[in-house]
Amino acid sequence: MTYSTQLITKPVPNRKIVISEELWLQTWLGLRARGSGKVESSAVWGGKRDDSTETVEAVYFLDDWDGGCQEAAYHCVSPEALEQLFRRLKEERKVLVGDIHSHPTEWVGLSPLDKANPIEFRKGLYAIVLPRYALPSPALSSAGVHEYAGNGRWRALSQKAKKELFTFT
Repeated sequence: MTYSTQLITKPVPNRKIVISEELWLQTWLGLRARGSGKVESSAVWGGKRDDSTETVEAVYFLDDWDGGCQEAAYHCVSPEALEQLFRRLKEERKVLVGDIHSHPTEWVGLSPLDKANPIEFRKGLYAIVLPRYALPSPALSSAGVHEYAGNGRWRALSQKAKKELFTFT
């Protein structure tokens, strides 16, 4: 995951991410299609935020925007594409809810490059990593979920914490 806005926003006390099963499936299958079982792919969720909940309302596939690159174990998004993405989020009155990308193997941790380049430098931002280019059946249990703690630090969520974080509708 090599993209970053160098944007710093206020921390949000993320207590829950609410997402429809349809958007969860659309995200997983969209990343699978864009990776074709050969390259990493990436997306972000846009939505709304209140004091204790972030609700996913749309998925934006970053590989659809010009200027990026997809490799077997690496992907990047151009600064121009990120500028367009954030402009679109603003126009649609949405905030960034989550950063999602795929990895080539079962390993769903964050690489040093992933950790150094979140799409948004906001405490409480979640990065979700899908295994094997998103080829397995969509399941929260096989995804890595990581919370940005600030200053380059991340916290990997346990299975229990993932279940507490996500509400599927």
